[in-house]
Amino acid sequence: MSEIKNMTFLEYRAAPGVNLSRLKMLADSPRKYAVNPSFDNKGMAIGRATHTMVLEPEKFWDEYVVCGMRRAGKEWEKFKAANADKQILNASEMYVIEHITEAVRANKTVTEYMSEGQPEQTIFWAHPLGIECKSRVDWLRDDLIMDLKTARDVSQRGFGRSAANLEYAAQLAFYHDAAKAADGCDRKAVIVAAENGATFDVVPYVIPDEAMQAGRARYTDWLLELLKCQEADRWPGVSEEETELQLPNWYFSEMDDAVLTIGGIKVSV
Repeated sequence: MSEIKNMTFLEYRAAPGVNLSRLKMLADSPRKYAVNPSFDNKGMAIGRATHTMVLEPEKFWDEYVVCGMRRAGKEWEKFKAANADKQILNASEMYVIEHITEAVRANKTVTEYMSEGQPEQTIFWAHPLGIECKSRVDWLRDDLIMDLKTARDVSQRGFGRSAANLEYAAQLAFYHDAAKAADGCDRKAVIVAAENGATFDVVPYVIPDEAMQAGRARYTDWLLELLKCQEADRWPGVSEEETELQLPNWYFSEMDDAVLTIGGIKVSV
C-alpha cells in the first residue's frame, strides 16, 4: 500500500524500505550497497541546514545553533553540552545558509512553486517489481515535485554535468513514481539549483521527459540488480576478473602532437 506521511528525517531514515540514495550505490557495485558506508562532509551538513531554513524555517532554531567562539577549551565544552540536542554551525556557515535562503525566496518562479503544497513529504510505496520503497520529497504538490540542491556551479553546463554524475534524473524519476503510486497524479519534476557561494544564483531546472525516462531506466536497472543479488545472496565488488583500466580521453590529448623518428623519417602519431 502506498501512502504519504509527515515524519522527521530521523524517523524516515529508521523506517524500512529501499531509498534512492542507497539504491544508486549499485551503480558502483553490489558490495557498496551491502556495506552501505555512511559518510558526511561539511557541504552535506550545510545542505541539510539550508533545506531546513528554506523549506521548514519554523524548525530551524529548534535544530540548529550558531557559535562564534573557538572550538576548544572549557567554554566550548560547556556550549556543546548546553546544545547537545542541536547541530552547531559557525558564523561563516550561517552566512552561506542565510544568503542561499534569501536568494531562493527572492526567485519568483520558486516562490510560485512553494505557494502551495507541503515540504519534506515521506512516501512509502511498492514498486511494480515487488520491492518496498521509500522516498522523501523536498516539496510536493498535486502538479509538481521539487528538489532543492546546493552546488558550486549552477550554470547549465556545470550543473548538468553534476546532475549526471550524481544521478539527479534517476532521483527525480524515483520521486515522481513514488508520488504517482500514492495518488495517481503525474507531476512536473523540478530541481532548484542554489549556488552556495559567490553570487548565490538560483536556477529552477525542469527535468525533461527524455531525462526522466533515462533516469527511470537507470533506477529500474538497479532494482533488478538488487533482486538478483538478494536471490543469490551474493554481493560482488566492482570486478573479480582481470579488468582493463579505462583512462579518460583527456589523458591522451597530448599524444596528438607526438612525433617519432623511424628509419630517419619523422612520423606523427
